Amino acid sequence: MAMKDAQNGESIYRHIRETVLEQRLLPGTKLTEEALCSIYGAGRATIRKVLILLAEDHIVTLVRNKGAVVSSPSVDEARQVFEARFALETSLLDWAMDRVTKADLKILYDHIAREKQALSLGDIAMWIRLSGEFHMLLAAIARNEPFSVFLEKLIFRSSLIIGLYGRTGSVNCCVDDHTALIEALAAKDKEKGRKVLSQHLDHIRARLVFTAARENEDVYRALSPDMAFKRRVN
Repeated sequence: MAMKDAQNGESIYRHIRETVLEQRLLPGTKLTEEALCSIYGAGRATIRKVLILLAEDHIVTLVRNKGAVVSSPSVDEARQVFEARFALETSLLDWAMDRVTKADLKILYDHIAREKQALSLGDIAMWIRLSGEFHMLLAAIARNEPFSVFLEKLIFRSSLIIGLYGRTGSVNCCVDDHTALIEALAAKDKEKGRKVLSQHLDHIRARLVFTAARENEDVYRALSPDMAFKRRVN
């Protein structure tokens, strides 16, 4: 079903990225121009530009004569992504501790409250999205834009990895870990921050099953507002 109003390329691009971050749009899902035009009420030229931008972000893969599919990271890439995240986030966390303000801490605590609310409502898609955004908020405090941009790309890759290899119905990012990271940040305790960050990423990796297979998601179900769904913890 098409959206009521035709969407511009920027809004379509943002919406598809959001559904990837929420792990609603799973790796391997075909993104045909026809389907996207129908969902967003946009022309093919707009959709093609969006797909090119998503391919540059490594969120989709463009296959000659076959169209676009949501990217499926390999097992080796999955391991490399989390290694890169630890190295990058450790540096960002150290810098954040040197530059954090009371206003920054309030933003983080408010964000944690939103995570807890999403969990209490059983809105797992929203909670997953907020979990990824937490890491980007934390990185922003470091005031290092190149590193923050790189981390954002890794977080989107992580969402694809969890969507492909994560255990069904599992909670992949602990609110308690996020709270502990804020506490370490507030105390400017770099040693504790590194320990919590390492444990946190280990918690996520521990829930990955690299032999698991995933069925393709229906693109209309994943992207259409009228078909939006909430995944609930069983």
